[in-house]
Amino acid sequence: MKFLYGLLCVATLFSQSRIEVYYSDSGTKFRQFELELIRHVVDLYLAQPDIKDSVDYIPVKNFHQLLDTLSVNGNGIERLSISSISYTKERSEHYQFTKAYMYNKVAVLGDASEQYPSDSKQRVGYITKSTQEIYLDDLKDEYELLPYYSLKTREDDFKAKKVDYILSNYVYKWAYNLDTIRVLNHTDVDKYVVAFPKNSHIYTKFNTLFSYFLQSPKFYNLIRKYFGEEGTDYFNRFK
Repeated sequence: MKFLYGLLCVATLFSQSRIEVYYSDSGTKFRQFELELIRHVVDLYLAQPDIKDSVDYIPVKNFHQLLDTLSVNGNGIERLSISSISYTKERSEHYQFTKAYMYNKVAVLGDASEQYPSDSKQRVGYITKSTQEIYLDDLKDEYELLPYYSLKTREDDFKAKKVDYILSNYVYKWAYNLDTIRVLNHTDVDKYVVAFPKNSHIYTKFNTLFSYFLQSPKFYNLIRKYFGEEGTDYFNRFK
């Protein structure tokens, strides 16, 4: 009997695993929204009767860490990342993605009230190795393009007026109270998704619960909480 009890304990021990959720800790309203969104869905996942996992929420400073960390050998740890991660065909060859929770566009953003000399190009900061790079050819004749590896460094430089505008996802317009200087490729749509490694054991069940939550009133209440009724315009493809 003791031997059987021991086997059951060992089986229970090894059926448990740890989930690590990586997110950007930039502290903006949109980042707070994303973190609360993923917490809601993780709670739904952990509430399933066959799930005995624990979860850690791990902030990262650099956008590239969100995907790089998914490439690390799991060692029994299930990982996922959220924070304005765009779906691309190239990325889908290396990662699995949930249904999009937001549809976004790319724009040049800044303070429209600022006056700049007419004979000089305004400086636009963009993030390297991101989907923003596909728009650079459209901008190179009009602006001076400055590459940034870190979102935080670019944000700091923008606040310090070392860069005039930022090339960013349209959502930053109201996340940072910025003006739209120029929207790029109106027909293009940027899909924000949650990313998982290709070998994730929790992806299928998690994606099902994620899709369910996106259709629930709780999701729209969450949007209204952070962005008011205006915010629902960015998510109207789910209606």
